[in-house]
Amino acid sequence: MSGGPIERTELCVVGAHLSGFPLSHQLVDRDGALEALTATAPTYRLHRLPPVGDVERPALERVEHGGAAIEVEVWSLPLDRLGEIVVAVAPPLAIGTVALIDGRSVTGFVCELGGLAGAEDITSFGGWRAWWAATRGPAT
Repeated sequence: MSGGPIERTELCVVGAHLSGFPLSHQLVDRDGALEALTATAPTYRLHRLPPVGDVERPALERVEHGGAAIEVEVWSLPLDRLGEIVVAVAPPLAIGTVALIDGRSVTGFVCELGGLAGAEDITSFGGWRAWWAATRGPAT
């Protein structure tokens, strides 16, 4: 018995899940496909969180004033695999809604309210990849 087409959903990633970064395999291993390199609406700030183990992570914060467009990737995942990503997200990161520069809203990585204690504001770099290149060298 054959089922219908597999439903897919979009997931916006901003840091360690970007192509070439340490957690991108979590998307690829779940039949994820990179759909777009884009940016958020100019209503976000980007912060570098203290590392968890050896994984560096950014946090995307939606703000009312002083925001900027932040580079992100939008991936397509089978809907039934999204939960596997959600349960692996370590606080203060969470899955929420991200407004994109083209006016769309998609599911994506965000930061919980109050989760920026000890974080460094890196908004001026315009994205995690640019911050990484400036401070760590090219991503693998």
